[in-house]
This record gives sequence, C-alpha cells and structure tokens, in this order.
Amino acid sequence: MNLLKQLLKVLLALTLGLSTISAFAISSDDTQPLQISSDSFNANYQQGIAIYQGHVIAIQGTRKLSGDKLTLHRNKTGQIDNITIYGKPARYRALPDVGKPMVHAQANTMIFQPQLDLFTLKDNAQIEQNGNISQAPIITYNTVTEVVSSPASNDGRTTMIIQPYSRQQ
Repeated sequence: MNLLKQLLKVLLALTLGLSTISAFAISSDDTQPLQISSDSFNANYQQGIAIYQGHVIAIQGTRKLSGDKLTLHRNKTGQIDNITIYGKPARYRALPDVGKPMVHAQANTMIFQPQLDLFTLKDNAQIEQNGNISQAPIITYNTVTEVVSSPASNDGRTTMIIQPYSRQQ
C-alpha cells in the first residue's frame, strides 16, 4: 500500500463515528504518479535520509500533503521507517470516494511510521470532514489495529464536533 493511501486510510479512520464514510481512497489515485516539490532537497543515500525544505507539496491524484519541511528515513533494506512533515500547520487533504466530501487534516507535525503501523498528528492536531471535527494536542492512529487515541495532555483537551445525522447522507 503506498504512503499517501495509508495516510488517507489513517485520516479516514480517525473520523470514524463522525460520519458514514468509506475507509478506502479513490482507487485511481493509486495509479497516479507521486510528485514532490520543494524549494530545496538534500539526500544522504548511505544514511537513508531525504530532506525536502520550503513550501513542500506532495501530490498523488486527489491527495495532497503540504508543509515547510519533510524528512524521510529509510532503513538498510530501503523500507521507509519514518516520514515527518512540519508546518505551521502542515496540511493533508484527500477525497475518500467519489461523491464523498474531502477529508482535511492539519497539525504542526505529522509523523508516519509504517514499520510500526503508526500515524501521529502533534501540536494543534485537527481532522475535518463534512463539518465533523476532531481536535487535540496529539492524535495517534494504529493502522493495523485501527485504534485511535488522544492521550491526556497539559497542552489542551480533546474536542469533537459531530454534525447531526441525516438519513440523506
């Protein structure tokens, strides 16, 4: 499963219970090329680190990830260990399915750890779809167990805004 599709699944799962939405992305996004642009790029292939800085934008189909800096770490076998994007805030959006509203997420730091099956939104984390909003200092999602958590924090409380259910949805 490619990275942006996994991120979309994470963000959709975080909104479960907020509305009836599909847990899968538009399948045509998977066949689209991933395009990353930034003001600068540095990579150390021996260490497995790539750093994109300045107006970073990653696009694949309807999926878009943007921020000020993106770091990517690969292990010795070439698998991605960690992708972190920073911003004030970093943003993510995707169309979960044809006819469904866009999912929007933002946080000052977004960390994806595919080897640990974890996706973490830190520092002013927020996810929104169709007016339903989850906000917390930290939101963590396990992509295998589909467990979402927002631990207690001295930085603030967890808040959810849930729109009334409509049978037409």
